[in-house]
Amino acid sequence: MSYHLSSPTESSGSDSELNAAAEAARHPSLSNKDDAWGDEDTLPSAFDALLVGRVKRALAAIENEGFSLAELVDLVTWGNRACTSDPRVRGVRRAFMHSDLLPTMLQRWADPPRVRKGTQPEGGATAVKEAAFAIVLEQLTQELASVSSKVLRSPANRELSAEELTSMRFSELIPRVQHIAPQAWSLLRQLGYSARQEVHNTRKNPDKVVFTVISMLCYTRNKNCGRYQKALSIYVKFKGLSAKAFDTLHASGLVMSHKWTGNAVDKISKRAMDEVAAMMEQNHAWLISHDNIQLPFRVYSQRSDHNTTFGNGTAATVYFKRGVVPPGPEANAALKSGRAKGLKDNLTAADIGDLENAAAPRIRTHAIWEILRFLLEAPEFDFATYFDKSSAAVQRPAHSQALPHGKEHATLQRMLGSVDIAEASYEDNERLITEWLRQLGLSGPEKEKEIGLKQVIFWVGDQLTVDRLRGLYKFHAEEFNAFDRLDWLIPIFGWLHLMMAYANSLHKQYLGTGRGYGLSRVFDVLARKGLHRVQTKGIFYHDLNEAIYHVTEAHLRVDWKLVTGVDNLAELRSLSGEELLKHATEIHDRCASGAALADLDELPEDEQDDQLRQVYMWNRDALRFVVLGEALKRGDVGTMEDMLPFLAYRFSGGNNNKYCIEILELLQGIHKEWPDDVVDFVREHCWLVNFSGTPTGFCPVDQAQEHNIKDIKEGPSIDWKFLKKMHPAIPVIHELSKHMEEEFRTYTRGLKHTVPKKDQDVKKLEDTYSEAGIHKREPGRVLNKKRPDTAEDFLAKGAEGFYKVLDRWQANRNYERRTDEDWEFHSANGSPAPSSESGASGSDEVESIHLQ
Repeated sequence: MSYHLSSPTESSGSDSELNAAAEAARHPSLSNKDDAWGDEDTLPSAFDALLVGRVKRALAAIENEGFSLAELVDLVTWGNRACTSDPRVRGVRRAFMHSDLLPTMLQRWADPPRVRKGTQPEGGATAVKEAAFAIVLEQLTQELASVSSKVLRSPANRELSAEELTSMRFSELIPRVQHIAPQAWSLLRQLGYSARQEVHNTRKNPDKVVFTVISMLCYTRNKNCGRYQKALSIYVKFKGLSAKAFDTLHASGLVMSHKWTGNAVDKISKRAMDEVAAMMEQNHAWLISHDNIQLPFRVYSQRSDHNTTFGNGTAATVYFKRGVVPPGPEANAALKSGRAKGLKDNLTAADIGDLENAAAPRIRTHAIWEILRFLLEAPEFDFATYFDKSSAAVQRPAHSQALPHGKEHATLQRMLGSVDIAEASYEDNERLITEWLRQLGLSGPEKEKEIGLKQVIFWVGDQLTVDRLRGLYKFHAEEFNAFDRLDWLIPIFGWLHLMMAYANSLHKQYLGTGRGYGLSRVFDVLARKGLHRVQTKGIFYHDLNEAIYHVTEAHLRVDWKLVTGVDNLAELRSLSGEELLKHATEIHDRCASGAALADLDELPEDEQDDQLRQVYMWNRDALRFVVLGEALKRGDVGTMEDMLPFLAYRFSGGNNNKYCIEILELLQGIHKEWPDDVVDFVREHCWLVNFSGTPTGFCPVDQAQEHNIKDIKEGPSIDWKFLKKMHPAIPVIHELSKHMEEEFRTYTRGLKHTVPKKDQDVKKLEDTYSEAGIHKREPGRVLNKKRPDTAEDFLAKGAEGFYKVLDRWQANRNYERRTDEDWEFHSANGSPAPSSESGASGSDEVESIHLQ
């Protein structure tokens, strides 16, 4: 291809004319692999002839000066110090370097156009490509070095801390790498993502892949720049990746070595235990919980002495409340004094009745709100477009006593090393107390004396654990010093297992058969499998909890229609918030309270309606379940405490005497035995924890322990020695695991999952109840009291026979405790622990579960 003049025939052939033509013409396209500039049969134009002549004269002038073209270009472009500094040469060099022709010239040197068909000049392709490669390599190497030092190198003093491991956020790191290494990023991005993909793909984004490649390159150049590999290594190790697969990924540069990862977990565990010791030294408030774990230890080649086994042990967790001061040394003495008085001053039935009467108005307020909430959340009501949605009447009422939330109030947890002690007997629990105190650095004569005389330790567990600890407290009543007597120990039951017992109690009371309108029919209508029989493992409680909510919601929506006289809940959108609240109050008092049941019972026998009484009784009992569940989630410890007398009556009437006694023990401590600072600490820190700091992020302590056990079971299980060493690192690893899955959007089932909408199920139940007419009073409708479809009133039965449980509880507390302090003779070390059967000790015992 040649330069063209607008009118070559009129050219005078002068240099000035040639200069103007050359300036006007731009360089042709470089896509010249298929089209030659010309061939041997094509005659040059007049301009081409002039141009060639001028080039020849210039080359001759260069030769006359004794230079070759290459030597001249070399001298002009910094090849000689004198030429470099000469103004005239410097000006020519600057113009040459800034010329628009330079880039195309370089590319043409690397890929010369064909001069004639079938041939292509060799040109300087080899030299130019070698030079270009060296230049690009140097540039990319410098960029990778900057990324290594500024982005991918972890500070040695905190490389394995939770903050450092979870600080790798693609939204922050990718822009930094793009800024620091633009050429490397652009090159890899274009190599890994075609122009067509850039246009058509709307979801797929290769940025994480490019970042991963750059991280791998930096890591292979410098093993200290493996911030990405370190986080990924610990994550896949915790997810159970085999050692062989681990070595393969390490050889690929994706993860650190298997040995490094094992050592890192050891370091994280040690750091975690050091943090525990430091926080205890700094006098941060803390409490402890433990629960049993069952793990399979599998082997690949079984032998007589090397078989797959099923381990039964115990895991423990310490919870810290930063910024909270624990009860001081004076609380220890006050606790001993209060307990001594409490043995002679037990709660009475009148005391429980007074507490129930005082709490009833506050619980009523929250129950009315839940009735209103079921309306506001109905799809047909469409609260988002409700005209009076800002009214105070349709806002959740203030908590009776709310725990503070926010990041500054978030709970910190650290696991202790799990051990192969089964927690099956009093002796096991005594060994566990010794083991946990040893791991916490609280063993030895001096520490034991300090605990016995100056400390109060709060211990949380399920009913079986707390019952064992309380049994040890009673058994050691005659020991010679406060430590051996366990005077410093306060066992607290976990509220998750209490909620499980409450749900199981509703299941027992209202199961019925498929012919009635109890839970059995619900499970059939909604095809809820596995709920007809109470189970202690799997997701039974999760599914039963949902079912209780859905049944309660359906019943109360039917009551909304009947009480307000509407056929569709959407008709209630015209009412103000105040009017809706009045109707919710009416529904509670008429259809979901003890007063509503009393009104039915006072009717003449021929006007009573047994089926309607069953509905009202469910509303009353299940609505309290909903109120308590919301209180747990929102940190409303005041409502939790208000529910205790009601729960005592209910558990008594349902023959769940173990939890009835647990409630009595808690009320006895709050109202008779514990000093005020201990009561406040139990209420504010021993019932609920909040790791996120969000307003609805509260959960019972034993639920947090269950989640930790779930993490243990998901991790690698080799032997108890390994687990004891690894488990203190689990909270950090769990935090990292959650972080990695959020970054890669690979949320695990149970951590982040979509809950199927309940509306269809609730509507199906609502229609079932409406069609059956069980909410409309039919005088004389009688149910056979001996049939399973007639639920017994546990609350009335419990209130009536409560004195029997109370008498047994009081009789069990009638014993003497020593008060002297002899620290020369540790009698507990040589005393046999009380014998007991292993495992659960009653049909109403609630075992550990796995939470979805």
